[in-house]
Amino acid sequence: MPNFRSVIVEYFQLYEVELVVEWRKGKLIRRRFWCAGVADVWAVDQHDKWKYKFGLALHTGIDSFIGRILWKEVWWTNSNPRLILSYYLKVVEEIRAMPLVTQSDPGTENYVIANGHTMLRHLHDPSLAGTLQHRWLRQKKNVVPEIAWSQLRRRFTPGFEDILDAGIEKGWYDPGILLEVLTFRWVFIPWLQCELDAYRKRIPVNLEFVNTVRNLFAPPTHEVFQLVPPDFDTTISNLYTQFGNPPVSRDSCWDVYLMLLGALHRLDEIYNTAAEEIDRRWGYTLRMARDESPDGMELDPSLRPLGNGDDVIGENGYYYMGGVNNGAGFGHHKELDDLAERVDGPLPKDIVLPEVETVYWGAYFSDEEELNDPDADEW
Repeated sequence: MPNFRSVIVEYFQLYEVELVVEWRKGKLIRRRFWCAGVADVWAVDQHDKWKYKFGLALHTGIDSFIGRILWKEVWWTNSNPRLILSYYLKVVEEIRAMPLVTQSDPGTENYVIANGHTMLRHLHDPSLAGTLQHRWLRQKKNVVPEIAWSQLRRRFTPGFEDILDAGIEKGWYDPGILLEVLTFRWVFIPWLQCELDAYRKRIPVNLEFVNTVRNLFAPPTHEVFQLVPPDFDTTISNLYTQFGNPPVSRDSCWDVYLMLLGALHRLDEIYNTAAEEIDRRWGYTLRMARDESPDGMELDPSLRPLGNGDDVIGENGYYYMGGVNNGAGFGHHKELDDLAERVDGPLPKDIVLPEVETVYWGAYFSDEEELNDPDADEW
């Protein structure tokens, strides 16, 4: 028995071929997303694929420059503007930073995050008063979250959707029955949120393991972490206190330096000490700064290189430089692509898709010459 999606796909292939052509063409149109740097733009978006089928509504926020997933939340709604703002504020508190601008599709659910972020920016920078610090993107131009949703649908959703479908197919859950809905929310939303958190954070970190590695390879007591040798620090700190702890600024830094250096030269402890002795006590810090060796530490010879090695071109003609599948990459990517092709299905033989340029999204830098490119579709 064909599923709901296959019926829709078949209908469009038979009766709406022109729309299918436009849809596929639209996915590949070259566009540039401009972003100045980290925390320049946070893009937010909702995802309704599970909303009407299971009563699960998703929402995400992403730093557009680096593609970092700031939040990916599941709840029983993603249309309440107060809820959307709460996601933003939780992350701002967590990382103690905010973006210059937020952006989203038009929609009343985004009015409060636009107002809340704008107020926060105004409170920190009164010169922005009277300006909206939120950008509205129309006509499917909020592309960064859309890419994230596409990846979620491919890499995360399938297995969990099978689990959710099982409850409906077996008659255990009806999104129209109140008691079942409330029970479903209580059981499934916290669990799915934990799974989404794991997806967002990628590699959970045990802090005890971090301390183990630190103590072994970068112990805090090592001399490299000393600003200056401890006994020198004691001496110069006492002098600094005697001078009244003058603040160091762009105007005073050299004055403070010369004042302390002169006082050090006049100290009997230094004046009456041979240069060789001073070098023995404190000279190691200069030698460490000049030495280009990695402090005598070598790479563990027992470790094997990542899968594919460092210079092996994969089957698709590209290097994979990440750590998925121990460096081998998505070994099943071809199967996933084939599956997507089977789901979408081929167009009728007499329909030919126009050739368009394939685009790989990412942070984009340009020079002034490219800025004047009349053929570029700039956002």
